[in-house]
Amino acid sequence: MQEQRQSRFILLHYGIFKIGWDWLLLLCTFYVAVTVPFNAAFVTFMADGFTQRNSIVSDVIVEMLFIIGLRLRFPCLRLFSVFILLLIQKADLELW
Repeated sequence: MQEQRQSRFILLHYGIFKIGWDWLLLLCTFYVAVTVPFNAAFVTFMADGFTQRNSIVSDVIVEMLFIIGLRLRFPCLRLFSVFILLLIQKADLELW
């Protein structure tokens, strides 16, 4: 029997990178769970309609990590995942 070679681009579900990535996304989820209600309750609108927030950079970083996470998690559902990812990214870009 020949030994089957595994691609180096496949992320193992028990690998160190996957475990670290899952923890990072969990922390990002907690960050969003805390900052969204906080911003909704305590961020004041200025006279010109804009808000003054100090967390814009961290919000963008967290959103980018979520988008990268979607790209890493759904490569097996080829056409469907591409369609869904494009819809999600379009919605994210429209909200910005």
